[in-house]
Amino acid sequence: MRNDRKKFAKKFDLRLAEPILCIDQLEGTTGAMVYNIHAIAKTGTRSIIESELRAYRQLEKLLKRNINKVFPRIVSVIDKSSKFASFFMEPIHGEVMEKSILKIGEMAKIFGANDQRVVRQQEVVCKMTKKILTNLKLLHLPIKMKKQDASGALRNFVREMENALEENLRLADIDIYYPLFSNEERFWVTGVISAAHRDLSVVNIIGDESAMRFIDPRLIVPNGKVRSQFASAAIDFAALSISLERKELEIQNMVPELVLSARKLIEAEIHKMLDN
Repeated sequence: MRNDRKKFAKKFDLRLAEPILCIDQLEGTTGAMVYNIHAIAKTGTRSIIESELRAYRQLEKLLKRNINKVFPRIVSVIDKSSKFASFFMEPIHGEVMEKSILKIGEMAKIFGANDQRVVRQQEVVCKMTKKILTNLKLLHLPIKMKKQDASGALRNFVREMENALEENLRLADIDIYYPLFSNEERFWVTGVISAAHRDLSVVNIIGDESAMRFIDPRLIVPNGKVRSQFASAAIDFAALSISLERKELEIQNMVPELVLSARKLIEAEIHKMLDN
């Protein structure tokens, strides 16, 4: 662990993170002070980090002043002479949403699905989910363009999804026939064009009941090879719904009768979208 800390420390220069550092003074005297310094750092290969930074920058252009209501502020730290890169994110109060959800299962395993402690934790996660829905309204604000241009942009996004589906089926060694959705106008001739996270799972959401932030946005849906400039809200709602369903199944392996209230909230929101 000590060697890991040394290696990690060498990758970062806190002077570069100064714009997003959160510093709390804890105690001290005129001769010596104690501070608690907060920041979130992400490091990886340059290709991965640079791709993620491009996703943040593209979202910044689309969301403008709303960007930091949905995503944390970031500062990039890229060493052109290295194959690795990194960036800092401003501190986000709270925890990864997955952890808050798994607490429900841990408590339910001990006390039962209907215990008041479990009910209260379900309520906490539901409050977090409502904050997520607020963020999604900002993220999915319609992008104004001519109807013909919007149809073209939506068709490009359907092609992106189509290509990713093909690749995911190939990786899973599943051989099934499905129609080319991009050839069917009903999938793209009408609809709302917007920005999107493109990989919105419970591990990419951090916060608490007061505020939530999304991290790790993508330029292209997972395993996709064809990228479109714009997207649709459907991809984020589908990804979040599947992610919650997976966590529910994970908990039900321990507590079969437990149903995640947050999943039902998202499901109800999807039904409202479909009805409209």
